[in-house]
Amino acid sequence: MAKFAANFVAGFVAGFVAKLMLTFMPKFMPNLARHLVRARTTLSSGLSAMPVSPLRRAAHRIR
Repeated sequence: MAKFAANFVAGFVAGFVAKLMLTFMPKFMPNLARHLVRARTTLSSGLSAMPVSPLRRAAHRIR
């Protein structure tokens, strides 16, 4: 149960930080923002390939 909670929190925090960065970065550094979008897309597809449903659900909610 603790592992489940840790995974969920880690996924949620990572998604939240990515969302914040995507919101604020384009104004300052378009190239970096584009790189972050690409990295986040890779991460999301990697997450949806994983069988961890809470992480996948969190990723969907953030997207």
